[in-house]
Amino acid sequence: MQSMLDYLLTPKNPKALIEKFKDFATDTFGDGLVSIVLYGSAASGEYKKGVSDLNLVIVLKQIDFDILKLFAYRMTKLGLGSNLIRAPLILTEKELSDFSTNFPMEFLSIYNNHMCLYGKDLFEKLKINKEALKREVLAELNSKLIRFRQLYLDAKRAKRPKSFLISSVSAFSQIIKALLYLKGVTVPKSKEERLEKLEKVLKIDIKPLELAHSMKYKDANPNQDEIDEALLKMPGMIKGFIDYL
Repeated sequence: MQSMLDYLLTPKNPKALIEKFKDFATDTFGDGLVSIVLYGSAASGEYKKGVSDLNLVIVLKQIDFDILKLFAYRMTKLGLGSNLIRAPLILTEKELSDFSTNFPMEFLSIYNNHMCLYGKDLFEKLKINKEALKREVLAELNSKLIRFRQLYLDAKRAKRPKSFLISSVSAFSQIIKALLYLKGVTVPKSKEERLEKLEKVLKIDIKPLELAHSMKYKDANPNQDEIDEALLKMPGMIKGFIDYL
């Protein structure tokens, strides 16, 4: 028979899982805990059972690896070590300031779409350096352009082009937010709205990403020719992003 705890920790009830995580983190870190922040699809209201996972940030006054070890142990014991809830990003307040300057793309993603569950909302007034962000986005896009050819060949050889295309939704998520931010427009919380705005303001064909989004979140089922066409357009799309920057 399924226990009450087992029920609470199923993907069918993410709110209960988040509350369990919060209670468990506050108990583990005590006075050393500064804040707990939820970000991603669960924070924007786009959480989808069986597709989405839960992304969290824990900010501490200082990092104590003995307590971190205890935290990891308790996560496993409570069933929180599954893929449903990712291992949280753990950092100090000073690291948040430093890392948001050196690695702005990920922190912009959290800044644009988050919910403070406990303590101070340190992301609310986070400053993002646009020049640093532009450099990071360019490096990421050039890397993706080079890696695409290798990954495309691997996907075709393994007969997994559909999975490869769907994976682009996550792979380009932070880049899309960064491109819109650099353009100086408000970044929508909805993934679909972000795609619409990106195509409108950059005037670039983003059909590969639109098709991938429909496959992942709307259960679209394109035929093989449509998938291949979308994949073959992806390098041109990436080059368009690079040229814009």
